[in-house]
Amino acid sequence: MKYCIIGRRGFIGSAIARRLGEKNVTSFPTEDTAVLFHFGSHVHPTFEKNPHYFMKQAFDSYSELLPFCEQRGIKFVYPSSALVYEKETQFSRFKKTLESMAQCYKTVTLGLRIFPTYGSNDHGTVILKWCKQMSNHLAPEVYGDGLQERDFIYIDDVVDQIMSLVESPSWSSRIV
Repeated sequence: MKYCIIGRRGFIGSAIARRLGEKNVTSFPTEDTAVLFHFGSHVHPTFEKNPHYFMKQAFDSYSELLPFCEQRGIKFVYPSSALVYEKETQFSRFKKTLESMAQCYKTVTLGLRIFPTYGSNDHGTVILKWCKQMSNHLAPEVYGDGLQERDFIYIDDVVDQIMSLVESPSWSSRIV
C-alpha cells in the first residue's frame, strides 16, 4: 500500500513515516496512494508568529487535496488540535474551520484532535523545552497561573492510535 505524508519531516509525520517504512511513503499524492496523512500544518506557537500566512497556506492545501482525495477514494487524515476544547483563539477557531472544511468530504476524512505529544525525535514540544530548561538548572516556564492541567501523550501511542483508526476494517470518516 502507498502512503503520502505531507509534513513527514515534522514530529508526528516522521514517526508515522518510520512506522510505515520509508519505501512505502511519498511526499505527494499519486493515483495509487491509499492514505494521505496531512501533517504539514504548523503548531500553535509557530502559527502565532504569522497567522495569516499559515492560514492561507493550510487553506490552499486543503482546498486542493480534499477534492483530489475524494475523487480517488484516498483516505485523508489530518491533525486538528486539542486546543479546540479550550478557549477561543485564532488558532483554535482556524482548526475548527479546517475540521468543517474536511467534513464536506465525509467519505474520506479523519480528523485527529491530538493532545501535546512528546518522545524521541522531539523537535520542540513544551516537554522538550521544559527538559532543556531543567537540565540547565532553570525552572520550567509555565504560562498562565500554573494551576492548569494538561495531558501529554507519548509519540508511539499517538502513532499506534492513528494507525489503528486508519487500518480499521470499519473505516468511517469522523473527528476523534
